[in-house]
Amino acid sequence: MGRLMLSVAALFATLMADVAAHQPSSNELLQQARMQHVNVLESASNALSKMRAYVQEVGDENEADVQSLAESAESTGAEKTKGEMRAAERTFEKRLAALTQAIADNATSSKAIAELAAEADKAADGVKEVGHRTAKAMHKAYSEMLSDKKKQARLVGDEAKSAARASLKTARKVERAERHAGRTEKEFEGTFMRNEKRSEGMEDHAEKLRDEAEKNVEKLFSRVEDEVDRRGDEIEKKAKKHAKALRGNVLTLSAEAIEAREAAAAAKEAAAKEAAAKKAA
Repeated sequence: MGRLMLSVAALFATLMADVAAHQPSSNELLQQARMQHVNVLESASNALSKMRAYVQEVGDENEADVQSLAESAESTGAEKTKGEMRAAERTFEKRLAALTQAIADNATSSKAIAELAAEADKAADGVKEVGHRTAKAMHKAYSEMLSDKKKQARLVGDEAKSAARASLKTARKVERAERHAGRTEKEFEGTFMRNEKRSEGMEDHAEKLRDEAEKNVEKLFSRVEDEVDRRGDEIEKKAKKHAKALRGNVLTLSAEAIEAREAAAAAKEAAAKEAAAKKAA
């Protein structure tokens, strides 16, 4: 039994010796910490470069970009109300057809024609309303584009800030590794202060770039909004003009028909009076 215990103790001692032999030294741990810090600094530097490029890209967008973004908002708005416009025009066509058919029937009264004309006129107004809704849909599409662009700016900026913060964490690891490796307090504190200053400077720069990016986005989209509003006003004007033309057709048809019926009724009444006068004579 005693021999067994000695064998187990010897085996355990051998295992512990192997573990200790494979443990990295304090200098090796320091090198690892330094390499990790260098890699993280490189990632932070790349993130800042990406942020600077994004700021430049947004700031450089010109009139062609404004027109392209406005075109996209207009296309999205028109697509959302395309079905409504077709339905409004079909409704008008049906009511105009009903009015035309009623006019062709001489038995239709002036009152009935006026009522049908009013329904067709209301349908024409529906075409105008779809134009108004299209303009609103365009502005909503613009607002969503603005929100997405600002969100993108914040995301790119936050990535750069996070990378800068990560470099500060690895700087602390380097400080601890230098302490354990036996570096003097002056050495590891000096190294940490330099790394800390650099990391904090990168984070501040990332925040400034993010703010600049958001300002550039707002400046760009202010111009886009003006163009979207101009296009929306144009669409509303066209819809109003189209509706006015449709109502003009209705008014012409109904007015002529009512006038013809009133003239026929007056002629009939005059003929009846003339016949009555001749009979009385």
